[in-house]
Amino acid sequence: MATRRIGIHCSTAGALQNAGLKALELGANCLQIFSGSPRTWAAPDPEPKNVAKMAELRKANDLTPLVIHANYLINLCSADATNRPKSVTAFRGEVRRGLTIGAEFLVVHPGSAKDHPSREAAIEAFAEGLVEACAGLTSPVFSILLENTAGHGNLLGGDIADLRAIRDAVGNRLGLPIGYCLDTCHSYAAGYEITAEKGLKQFLANVAHISVLSRACESPGCSSASISIGV
Repeated sequence: MATRRIGIHCSTAGALQNAGLKALELGANCLQIFSGSPRTWAAPDPEPKNVAKMAELRKANDLTPLVIHANYLINLCSADATNRPKSVTAFRGEVRRGLTIGAEFLVVHPGSAKDHPSREAAIEAFAEGLVEACAGLTSPVFSILLENTAGHGNLLGGDIADLRAIRDAVGNRLGLPIGYCLDTCHSYAAGYEITAEKGLKQFLANVAHISVLSRACESPGCSSASISIGV
């Protein structure tokens, strides 16, 4: 098994296993996918024959990990009476499909704190939404990864400390491991000067301070390079 994992986001158009075939064609040894359309609330269940073919392909080619990125409509910290239940239901669907497909990670953005009285209230709302969405779903090998964001406007996650705060708010109420996905593009856009040696060292010090670097493992990026880090 290769120690260095280099991957890419691939399309599942036509069949789930097509994403794996494209990753191999491009020389990758891991990949990220959407489990459905990233801009619709609902997605069909994966076809069993395609799940089996993807599993065979991955096993034969050491294609791991498989990362799913949650759809862009989901906002688990939403205070909106319509959007919040939709987000919870949609995220539960992402988890169920991830477990069915045999993925190792599911990446989700912390969402927007709009209409909350404080960021702390939004973080607590996200934690509650995550717990609700994952109720009764367990796995020791399928992890939820909280991704940092550019942090513009009301977005949570521009400060990587938000990710740790969310995990702390969840506590031990989840039957799934929680980790972090550090997106380098988002980090830079949020103001972390990671293109300079001094800035990169400071950023990594911040990451280490919130205990993100425990048991690190590399994974493919989303729209840019990322590091998925489970703790």
